[in-house]
Amino acid sequence: VYSILYAMFPALLMNIFITGLNQITDVEIDKINKPDLPIAAGDLKLSDAKLIVAVCLAGSLLFGAFHPVFSTVGLNTVLWGSALLGAAYSLPPFRLKRFPFLAAFAIVAIRGTLINTAFYAHASAAAFGNVAATPLSVLTGEVRCALSTLFFGVFSVIIAIMKDVPDFFGDKISNIRTFSVRLGRKAVFKMGVRITAGVFFFF
Repeated sequence: VYSILYAMFPALLMNIFITGLNQITDVEIDKINKPDLPIAAGDLKLSDAKLIVAVCLAGSLLFGAFHPVFSTVGLNTVLWGSALLGAAYSLPPFRLKRFPFLAAFAIVAIRGTLINTAFYAHASAAAFGNVAATPLSVLTGEVRCALSTLFFGVFSVIIAIMKDVPDFFGDKISNIRTFSVRLGRKAVFKMGVRITAGVFFFF
């Protein structure tokens, strides 16, 4: 229980960093798509938002690194991997969100693979004493981990293609060529529904 509670705090901070960074880099787009978000609405200064995400990033990585028992390979893998992919998703020169397949890769890598395998490895090491557990070892050696990763990996694909359906107009104006902009909102929505139905049918 303590290992889970310990991991939740840096994971929460990392989530604030990733989502906050995305809002910082998408202010003009959010003024069209999501005008009620704090930065787009003018309720939060950009400088304050930058400070918040910087503190959250530093706090998450430090919190994940310095506990003698709970700072596992799995926990640090998911934190560092999420930080790097989250930054690459939002920040230039990469700004992966401009490219639908690369954006989808980043989302699936974090939500489908890293989170499942790394937290499974963290639990194995911190709660059950398997200190040699790594994301790769549990993915290849634990059937339950492999199946959950496959299940949530498919759901991550659904998230990757569906998340931009409501953001169509702002993305189109800003030349962010998402699947919704390229294929049309209705086509992407139908694709997401069919994949979701398929997941529930097969699992």
